[in-house]
Amino acid sequence: MEAGFRVTAVDFCRPLLRELVHRAPGIATVEGDILDFPLWAGRDPELIVCMGDTLAHLPGAGSVRDLLRQCYTELVPGGRLILALRDYSREEEGSVIVIPVQRDADRIFLCRLEYDEESVGVTDILYSRVSGSWERSAGEYRKLRITPAFLERELTRTGFRIEDTTVGEGHITIIAKKDA
Repeated sequence: MEAGFRVTAVDFCRPLLRELVHRAPGIATVEGDILDFPLWAGRDPELIVCMGDTLAHLPGAGSVRDLLRQCYTELVPGGRLILALRDYSREEEGSVIVIPVQRDADRIFLCRLEYDEESVGVTDILYSRVSGSWERSAGEYRKLRITPAFLERELTRTGFRIEDTTVGEGHITIIAKKDA
């Protein structure tokens, strides 16, 4: 925006989009599922950025392929796609891992990871001090285990040219270009 670009954010979380607009009023928002392609199609972007664990939260490898194809279709010739996600492709020591995410005087947030062949079972565990005693809440969900090789292969099959792949410190970042 400050550099002269039009920015559109796509997310299904209305409160998150509201906060984004509050912090950066010029950003256009689209509330909905990123796999509902007509919601965000037809904008002719020069750059699409997919960060965080968006890809890992998709239902399966087919959905990842579909999203990459849609990104290719939407980008202008010469446009770029940047993918950045956590690397769950390599299983850490042991089949169950507990990671301390955040801790302060009144909260302890832990994340439990349990690896299987195609996904990681995630349990978020939050301990909160309420009126002097600790209360526990938890939520469970699955994330895809996406390898850098899978992403590079699918991007290339779609028509992208890989400009850079960085894998390290538990993250995968890929920059791909739609040639003119």
